[in-house]
Amino acid sequence: MNLISKIGSLFLFPFSIIYDVITSLRNFLYDKKILSSIKFNLPIISVGNLSVGGTGKTPMVEYIASYYLSKNYNIALLSRGYKRKTSGFIIANKNENYITIGDEPMQFYFKFQNKLIVTVCEDRKEGINKIIQNYPKINLIILDDAFQQRKIVSSFNIVISNFNKPFFNDYLMPFGRLREKRNNISRGEMVIFSKTPSNTHDEVLNEYKLKSRKYILNDDKIFFSKILYSNPVPFSSNGLSTEVINNVITVSSISDSKLFLDYIRSKYILQKSYNFPDHHIFTINDVTKILSNLNRDTSLIITEKDATKFRNYRSKLYEYSVFILPIKIELCSRKNEFHNRINSYLNSYK
Repeated sequence: MNLISKIGSLFLFPFSIIYDVITSLRNFLYDKKILSSIKFNLPIISVGNLSVGGTGKTPMVEYIASYYLSKNYNIALLSRGYKRKTSGFIIANKNENYITIGDEPMQFYFKFQNKLIVTVCEDRKEGINKIIQNYPKINLIILDDAFQQRKIVSSFNIVISNFNKPFFNDYLMPFGRLREKRNNISRGEMVIFSKTPSNTHDEVLNEYKLKSRKYILNDDKIFFSKILYSNPVPFSSNGLSTEVINNVITVSSISDSKLFLDYIRSKYILQKSYNFPDHHIFTINDVTKILSNLNRDTSLIITEKDATKFRNYRSKLYEYSVFILPIKIELCSRKNEFHNRINSYLNSYK
């Protein structure tokens, strides 16, 4: 970090103190029950984080949803629909798009189709009540990015921290990226270090546990997960085979594109990458510029999240070699213990 960056960061530190006062007061009021919380009569799993962006909440939501769908739960996903151009409670359907409900909820909708219900509402309490009213058979709600939603007291909180940017090395916004103090991670029933490199030695994992122990007294709460990429799938139903992929252009509008690009480089010849800000809204000019790089020998690979946006330009993409790279997570160890902890919570509602 150069001198100018250091001075700029120090300038932000006083604002972090102000932010600390505000967030700590809010948590104090909830802890002392001065601000009221509500308990619902059905299980609610919350997947959130202590920091802003890039921790891997979305694949964890999908992992939990897929697992409990296989256990015959009737599931609804509830997100706030970040950066959507609408407000209030909306149920995802084929007539919605990433502008109306947000890119991540739209990703959930396309991935699960009619296997579960996807909804958005900025007020999670209102959203849960609407789900219960509209879908009385729902017996599990999964909240996306709701760790700071203290209005709901009954949720099982899973907190995600990026392995490469662990919460114990971070600071409050705007000096750092934390939404609240490090020790508030103790509210979580589980803490998962996401994006753990596959070749990470046990000594490093134990060091993470040791550094976390100041804030999380029980090591059993701590888990590690890694990112897995599947084979690319055609964006359009134009009969393309992955065998045509060699030279590649990539597009991503995610918080951290490093793993995505590292994987592409390990498999293909990466000619150019377009890395937009997280939740970027693509314009026709963006798409036209990207497509100008494609030819019969060059394919375009996009993330699942960006596929929800590119669907608005399906007619322009049809004649090109365009693929989506699916993503999922896998727990590095103690998979049974992970699910047993959640199952214990779920069984308390039976």
